[in-house]
Amino acid sequence: MTPSEPTLPPPPAPPSPWDLPAPPLSPLRPPVPIDEPRRTSPRTVALEAIALVWLGVNAILGILLGEGIDGIGIWLGLAFVGYRLVGWWFRTYTVTAGELVLEEGIVQKRHRAVPFSRVQQVELRQQILARILGVSLVQVETAGDAGSTAVVLRFLEHPQAEALRDHLLAQQRRVRGGRVEAPTATSQADVWHAGTDRVALVRLRPAQLVSAALTNGGTVTAATLTVLATATLTILRATTEDTAVAVLLGQWGALTVGLLVVISIVATAFSCAHSWDYELAAIGDDLHVQYGLLDRRQHTIPRHRLQHVLVLDNPVRRSLGLVAVQLHSAATPGRGDSQGGHIEIPVIADERVDDLLEHAMGDARWRRPELRPRPPAAKRRAIVRRTAATATIAIIGAAAWWPAGAALLPLAALGVPWGLTAHRRAGWAIDGSVLAFASGALRHHLELIPRERVQSVRTRASVWQRRVCLHTLRIDVAGGRQHVRGAAGLMDLEEHTPVQPVSITRPAR
Repeated sequence: MTPSEPTLPPPPAPPSPWDLPAPPLSPLRPPVPIDEPRRTSPRTVALEAIALVWLGVNAILGILLGEGIDGIGIWLGLAFVGYRLVGWWFRTYTVTAGELVLEEGIVQKRHRAVPFSRVQQVELRQQILARILGVSLVQVETAGDAGSTAVVLRFLEHPQAEALRDHLLAQQRRVRGGRVEAPTATSQADVWHAGTDRVALVRLRPAQLVSAALTNGGTVTAATLTVLATATLTILRATTEDTAVAVLLGQWGALTVGLLVVISIVATAFSCAHSWDYELAAIGDDLHVQYGLLDRRQHTIPRHRLQHVLVLDNPVRRSLGLVAVQLHSAATPGRGDSQGGHIEIPVIADERVDDLLEHAMGDARWRRPELRPRPPAAKRRAIVRRTAATATIAIIGAAAWWPAGAALLPLAALGVPWGLTAHRRAGWAIDGSVLAFASGALRHHLELIPRERVQSVRTRASVWQRRVCLHTLRIDVAGGRQHVRGAAGLMDLEEHTPVQPVSITRPAR
């Protein structure tokens, strides 16, 4: 902490959600029974039995194609479907006064309990068949390894799923506020009512979804590689004297461009379908997002469970004044679920980010701070590292297509502007209640961490960093964020950068 840091008074405490006046009576959800073991929806059996249809289709195709019937495969499929159907009968969930309990298993019984105080977020998910049958998958996530701690209920009638979500979040708020008693059933104050204390933060129209798909990092990277490949093929075609080789290089260039167009169209369609009808809203003390066309998802995260914020952009989005924002909780994404554990805003105007953060975090002090630059020694290291990378690529290309490949050698100089841009966009700050780190040239990311969420602080210094008195600082927070891209932090900071947790986690007063 330095004397130049602003001293801001703490914001007034918001009214507790359970102390708000009761909303107008409008029973939108069925009650949630307390201490009553219940099975998931009987329609789950229909979803499980759909696998029998695929077995029948495969058998018919085998007969029509003259391959006969795979008896072993049919019996194994029937056994698997039968096990899933019987498993539905032995799977129950119970909402008690203080936790959600799941009992399941036929031969080996499994008991799983999630205290309300440990709930990080609740997700409702409806794929196309579930939407047709009017049921939803409910996933309750806690901090830690989501593969072992997330409770998944397949499937509940959609109104019951919404009622269970509302009840869990209401009980979680009560426990956090020191009120551990539970009502005998879902009270009217536990239910989200349409138009009551709801603030819409982000709504994305189809045109915005298309712009998000065309300007995301994957599309920009693919376009950049295509341009480089096309330029390389053009240079080689212009310098070769063999007509057949020149024609072949021209065909490769046309094929590369055609593949990029097709891939972009398909990726844009999938991206728009994934984020269709996107809406992020603040409802009381919770953030609620819903999106999806064929796979409809609803994430709900209590504000106080947010661990860190990630703001992403790239050169194309910067030129258009657009960014993407991720709000991470302490929940870890489940296996094969890249969307779990966080709320992602695919695209938003850069000028709206500060207002969004203020409403999302419920704190007027939440603004992107002015970053402190890294030292000059870090600039030299940034240029050297990137120039070495571009020079290596240029030399390998030149050696592979010598002598025409000699035209690729000047590409080594691209490391200089790349390193300068990376250094200019990197920085860090400790400002009030926010800890910030920024890095990246092509894919720039800004990490924003509430100082009270910091779990630990660590540093690392290589031989080359120690020679110029630099080190790498890393900040650990709860959840699985570090398993995705590494812990938040910044490379090549001065050795006197605060490394003690008390100097980082203590807010300015």
